[in-house]
Amino acid sequence: MSIYQLIRSGVIFLSIVTSLFSTHHVKSQSSTGKEFWFGFMSNYSDRDRSVYTAVSISADTNTKVVIEVPSENWKQEVFLTRDSSVVVTIPKQHTLFHKSNQIGKKAVHISASRNVSIVAMNYMSQSADAALIYPVNSLGTDHILFGLQNAGRQNEALIVSAKDSTIVTIDKRYTSVKEKVDTIVLMKGESFLFMRPWDISGVVITGNKPVSVFSGVDCADIPYFPNRRICCCDHLYEQVPPTSSWGKTFITVPYKTRKADLFRFIAGRDTCKISMNGKHAFTIAPGKSKDTLLSFSTKITSSNRLLVAQMSNGQQFDNVNSDPFYILVSPIEQSINYVTFDAFKARVIRRYYVNVVLKKSDLKTFFLDGDSTHRQHFVPLDGDSSFVTAQLDIARGRHNMKCGGDGFNAYVYGYGQYESFGYNAGTKLEILVDPQTASSDVWIFIVLGALILGGGGYYFYSKYKNSELS
Repeated sequence: MSIYQLIRSGVIFLSIVTSLFSTHHVKSQSSTGKEFWFGFMSNYSDRDRSVYTAVSISADTNTKVVIEVPSENWKQEVFLTRDSSVVVTIPKQHTLFHKSNQIGKKAVHISASRNVSIVAMNYMSQSADAALIYPVNSLGTDHILFGLQNAGRQNEALIVSAKDSTIVTIDKRYTSVKEKVDTIVLMKGESFLFMRPWDISGVVITGNKPVSVFSGVDCADIPYFPNRRICCCDHLYEQVPPTSSWGKTFITVPYKTRKADLFRFIAGRDTCKISMNGKHAFTIAPGKSKDTLLSFSTKITSSNRLLVAQMSNGQQFDNVNSDPFYILVSPIEQSINYVTFDAFKARVIRRYYVNVVLKKSDLKTFFLDGDSTHRQHFVPLDGDSSFVTAQLDIARGRHNMKCGGDGFNAYVYGYGQYESFGYNAGTKLEILVDPQTASSDVWIFIVLGALILGGGGYYFYSKYKNSELS
């Protein structure tokens, strides 16, 4: 080893140690990417009620995009210019299947020459929802599902493989249902639909290779009461983030026009002590869930990793035009600085909104469609005045949002008479490392670095002494 190599090794070692001390993010991942594998779950029924499946593709630079369902020999190419979006309808016969516990081949593949953002829509008249789709390089191998208790309806999860020979395990360890562990093998582009008439919250999906995982309900009443129905049910559809990207701090904003929203909190593999606006609210056991109604913006903190789902209640809950959907709330650690998105066209939906969360110190850098006047609609968060939130009206169609500093979290949704949809506009999916884990990693690197540098120092010392003696 030369003196140059020794110095270079020392610099690299110190850089690694510095990065571990200064951040808990260990890999840069987000919802934008160049390759995607995903699918659509079963909607309300098999009846033809203006059913269609579609994708909204957004880009911040000139991009060629190929959308295909390989097993169906269906393909379409589009070209997006800078800060543009396009909606592509995929014939439903190529994307939808309704057979549980069978391997399917109707997964959708999207590839792009530059990074794009994808949102998928599963639409049926008065039963629709949309989901932000994660790229292949942001997928994970460990997931815990969202579900709901809904008599007569089907909880469902869809698993899509991005690699050949992917071994997937479906484990009900956190549920009260005594079923055996299911293990399946999927080839690239294959999928598996898992449907059950009980709440699948807490079901663990693991793979020996990264997979796309979706969960929801074919058509859910929200909130659900065994003896009283809140009309009407609607499709719930979201991609579940890997547990490695779950966080501990969230800021929620009520859906505009609504009296209150139902939230479901799902704990990871550790007990979660939950506080709301600084006050202890409840404790959730590993893999278990807790529901609550919230009518105000709230800062939620957890002692351990948490999944937060914000649901839209049925129209009869408060008698305003609406219907159920759900969005997974991003941890504030996973905020973004820029996004282009599309407020989907739907026959019944007339009003569109976007909820936004950001740091008060970053408000001066916030723009929606290049317009700074939206800043006047932000209000301080009661639980933490260093954050501001807003419920903004938007028009149907394409939009872009940007903000400097720590960035923002944003959630898009639309309402009509007994109709709705909602999705996360964009998020980071970085692997978050707990401080104690990062600290242990630092000490490992310190020891290894000391051995490397010490060994190198001894080598040069020995060489120097030997040359002196000679």
